[in-house]
Amino acid sequence: MKTEINVRRAISYQDFFQVACLHKNCISTGFLSTFDSEVLAALYRSVSESGGGVVLVAVDETGCVGFATGTWDMKTVYRWFLLHHPVQLSLIHI
Repeated sequence: MKTEINVRRAISYQDFFQVACLHKNCISTGFLSTFDSEVLAALYRSVSESGGGVVLVAVDETGCVGFATGTWDMKTVYRWFLLHHPVQLSLIHI
């Protein structure tokens, strides 16, 4: 069965949360997987909004079904995260 996937629209706030949930459900290892979904969503949003990376999502009628992300300037991403998402930052348990 072939599924039509739309990847030609701007990413939304809800998409970031769905990306975070996909990450939590599909990637069980690694440092980022220890974060809760709200923190991960803020981190992916920082990648997208900071100018230091990109987040691409694949969606169908049910929502986000896949994602790819890449960064070229993690310092900028982390700085954006620290400055624009302090509430989510406070949720990280070290």
